[in-house]
Amino acid sequence: MIRRQREVTCAVLAAAALSATGCEATCDNPGPALACDAPTGGACYTVFFEGQWSEQRQALEPPEGAHFTVLYGAAHSRDYRMWKTGALASAAVEAVAEEGDIGPLQDQVEARLEDGTAGDEICGSQIDATGTMATSVVVSFRHRYLSMISMVAPSSDWFV
Repeated sequence: MIRRQREVTCAVLAAAALSATGCEATCDNPGPALACDAPTGGACYTVFFEGQWSEQRQALEPPEGAHFTVLYGAAHSRDYRMWKTGALASAAVEAVAEEGDIGPLQDQVEARLEDGTAGDEICGSQIDATGTMATSVVVSFRHRYLSMISMVAPSSDWFV
């Protein structure tokens, strides 16, 4: 079995007026799952998620309780898109963006896992405005694209 380890870093920025919205979401297995075995022809990547929401970066102090909800996503083929810039969001993406609810998106990704257009889930943990987290994902030739989403909270519908 070939095992390769790679690191991917995601920097997160946010700036605008915010409105308060409560949100709670969890993954079945959140947080660091950094030890993973990639199948032959696959590679295990570590995804680092870093909140960079600060007064120094955005000229606005983050509101009390500012955070990023659970980071959720999947490794997938080009036949699946979680969202597309400039297009209307699916109900599943809307649930994450507006309420921090990953349940509908988990159902959508589960269906993609079953039909073979997705290969591995990404499930991280919630972090505060300047927090960090890491999780792992297996990427293969067939499932070489990554899509991830997290709600910027509190907000009415921001997501990264």
